[in-house]
Amino acid sequence: MAILRTGHIYRVTARLRVRRTYPLAHFQAYPRKGGPVSVRAPLTLRVLKAAPTGSRNIQAIALVNTGYEADRPELIVPVGLAARLGWWPTLPRDADEQVYSGLGGAFSVWRIEDALEVRVICPDRQTVETTTDAVVSHAEREVLISDALASALSIEILDPRGGIWRLSDDPAGQRRAGEARQVW
Repeated sequence: MAILRTGHIYRVTARLRVRRTYPLAHFQAYPRKGGPVSVRAPLTLRVLKAAPTGSRNIQAIALVNTGYEADRPELIVPVGLAARLGWWPTLPRDADEQVYSGLGGAFSVWRIEDALEVRVICPDRQTVETTTDAVVSHAEREVLISDALASALSIEILDPRGGIWRLSDDPAGQRRAGEARQVW
């Protein structure tokens, strides 16, 4: 089964019926022209909910997705990254299975509360570190930052199409370029 790109993501309380899905090739047939198409920021992830194996610290490129609405800071972690962190295929005991909904319909995820310390990597300065929930998903291949996590990390999107962003406390006129997509 092809992975579908999710857009607007939110938690649901009941299972939804998926009426129509499209294979990923359908969307790849119409590529966007130009440079980066989205805001992606480099992050350092530090594991707080340890697994018997896996990396305690890892760097990843994450897509800032303001359509990913969350009550608390959340980071979607694809299973490829979850395996590197030691959370897949054996999840931590406190992982809670939930149903989220996105463009491709409803999908199951495993939410681990307060699982990671996350910090934006900026070569010119130290940035704030914040605790976030990890949401392990086999429906995603890219790390996604929720709206609540983007706010906690002080990320401001200046030009979504051009991939330009800044931190809210950056000097006036400071612009940061988005990173290339990282697939797990």
